[in-house]
Amino acid sequence: GDLVSAAPHQLVYRPGRDITVMFGARISWGGLPAVDETLIAASSQRGALPGTVPIEAGDLHVDVWRYPFDPMLPGLASAVTDTSVAALLNTTVERVQLQVVSFRPCRRAVVRVQRSDGDDLYLKVVEPAEIAGLLDRHAALRAVGLPVPEIELVDADAGHVVSRALPGRDLRTVLCEGSAPLPRPTDIAKIVEQFAGADLMTHTPV
Repeated sequence: GDLVSAAPHQLVYRPGRDITVMFGARISWGGLPAVDETLIAASSQRGALPGTVPIEAGDLHVDVWRYPFDPMLPGLASAVTDTSVAALLNTTVERVQLQVVSFRPCRRAVVRVQRSDGDDLYLKVVEPAEIAGLLDRHAALRAVGLPVPEIELVDADAGHVVSRALPGRDLRTVLCEGSAPLPRPTDIAKIVEQFAGADLMTHTPV
């Protein structure tokens, strides 16, 4: 493919660990008219990332790849493909609609799965090695009474965790729309106290 244009639109920087920049790009594949693509460039303390294109300029080493083929999230490509998600959920393509809710290169992604024949689901994609810790955190938060989403299925090899959507509206939507009453301060304080009581000391966030 020939790169026609590229412009950065998101930067994630974790001091002393890594930096990633996402680019909105236009690429002409095989001489055909250019199409929209997302390219990601990253520099990390963990060194060269497998399956990426290395680019060097002086002392700077950057790895570049095309979304959704994230080198640390092998299950991302299938998580954003309707045929793969339908097969994972044992349903048909016509009954699922996908929406990428969040994506942090090399770290995680969350895909909302809207189903015409059931409740919405959320498909979280992490590094396969992080699956056990993620499940432990769910269990620890549930143990202190927090409304943790119910896990439907897990594919440890792909790094997939599928959970049911919780009922109700999220706080961000309520704050932005301003059309519904806010939770009472005591309710928010209670949730904070429950988080403080959870045994998370041995777990790192994903």
